[in-house]
Amino acid sequence: MVDSIKYIASLVLLFLGFQLTAQNTPKTLLWRIENPAGGKPSYLYGTMHTNDDKAFRLMDSVIIALKTCDNFAEEVNLDSLNPTGLLNEIQMPGDTTLETLLSPKDYNLLDSIVTKSLGMGLEMMGKIKPIFLAVLAEQGSDAQSKDAFLDLQLYKIARRENKPVYGLEKIEDQLKLLNNIPLKKQAQMLVEALNESNNGKNNEMDPLIKYYNDRDLNALYKYSQADTMDFENFSRDFVTKRNYVMASGIQHIMKTGTVFVAVGALHLAGPEGIINILKKRGYNVQPVLSKNFLEPKDVKAMVKDTDK
Repeated sequence: MVDSIKYIASLVLLFLGFQLTAQNTPKTLLWRIENPAGGKPSYLYGTMHTNDDKAFRLMDSVIIALKTCDNFAEEVNLDSLNPTGLLNEIQMPGDTTLETLLSPKDYNLLDSIVTKSLGMGLEMMGKIKPIFLAVLAEQGSDAQSKDAFLDLQLYKIARRENKPVYGLEKIEDQLKLLNNIPLKKQAQMLVEALNESNNGKNNEMDPLIKYYNDRDLNALYKYSQADTMDFENFSRDFVTKRNYVMASGIQHIMKTGTVFVAVGALHLAGPEGIINILKKRGYNVQPVLSKNFLEPKDVKAMVKDTDK
């Protein structure tokens, strides 16, 4: 059960994708998309929703590719988000709270863990749906950091470069899929996962970050496979179907010009990942490899430049 909630949280933190196979996928997160109609290439890059330094060790070709494209696309256009609407989506309905979903013992345990991680207890956070609270607690104090998360970093660079920004799907559709997991089950999974984290889990040693830093899509896939049988239908709806939606969105944007696409790293590979979907539709999708890397401090400094 603990592995199950870690699996779900990993989907969200990676911006929610994982369809891969144990094939010899090259170790890169950047892929070049060549239109069968000709013209300049577009690019597909796998992101992660984190500000961990390891994820910010980018190949120099990532920023170069972003700057050369006409447009920028992400899973959801951040410019179009409605904070009020999002707040309504992540809150539990009616009088339901975590206190009503858990035993007093589990509630008190969760309250202490959340307070330690986020600096506020369930008196303030108890109406948030467990799956979203799991993501917040997993990030812990990182959520309060002044450094931008990696996906937000790329978005800000695109805005600085005056790139038109597109969303490949709607946030409402993502949230509806997450909400398919019953609240009672979410709450039980949350307690078990955070209890494990509280007993010695070190985020810096998290395999998820390590495999992402290694640009190893196959290793990320294997990590995500632990105890996922209960979520087979969820995975199909939340990952695979969305891959087709996003691939169609990429094709639509490419009709107007080149595009740098930044989506969750684990949406990229596999028989029904974005890479193979585009290949089957006639696009030439090839890995971009590089031995030159930017230092995390230099990449993060670009965020500060965009905020001036």
